[in-house]
Amino acid sequence: MKFKNFKFRNIFFCCFLLLVSMLSFGQNRKSDEIILTDDGVILDLKGTFKINWDKSDSDVPCSAIEYGEMLFYPDNKDIVNGKAIVFKPRDFDYNNPDIYENNENYEKEAAKEEKIIAETLKKNFPEEYQKMQKIRKGEFEVAATVKIKKVLPYTECDFTTVYAQVTEIKKIDGTKSKITKLEVKKSDESDDFDEPHLDEAGYLREYRVNSKDGYGNMG
Repeated sequence: MKFKNFKFRNIFFCCFLLLVSMLSFGQNRKSDEIILTDDGVILDLKGTFKINWDKSDSDVPCSAIEYGEMLFYPDNKDIVNGKAIVFKPRDFDYNNPDIYENNENYEKEAAKEEKIIAETLKKNFPEEYQKMQKIRKGEFEVAATVKIKKVLPYTECDFTTVYAQVTEIKKIDGTKSKITKLEVKKSDESDDFDEPHLDEAGYLREYRVNSKDGYGNMG
């Protein structure tokens, strides 16, 4: 009888240790250590959220109009080998949007997506969004956390970019956003420019990076 009780206690103790170890593993494993897969799920990643936009160019290769690409660089460089993750804040069911080139709904889908992007930025980055409205061309960078529901290979521009459905973007508290704008200045000196053909309109455009309202320049 004592032997059975001893054996039962040992089995119970082993099961208890196993349960504790499983719980500990679940708590210690960081979500940003999950390696990206074609149909995987990544939650609560930390990294740098970037946007490069040009409101004057509606046909920039590999980017959407108005606000361009929404890029995310995870702190963990092992995820997508240090490459950027291209965000799409809505469901998607295709690998390459080129298949929609001849689709009559393509423009409607693009406009719908741009509206969602603008609403996402306005909701999560209201101060930055207001500044972006006043800047024709520039870059935006901020430390952020994101939740990604689904990822797919994205090969419109290259074979290393990852295309992802983002369900949440949040600015990390206490971090400072960076916004830069490029001003156009007329110049009479053409010797300082490497591309003389830019002077076809009668003047050269010299871009100067500026920052206002406490926002630092992006190096």
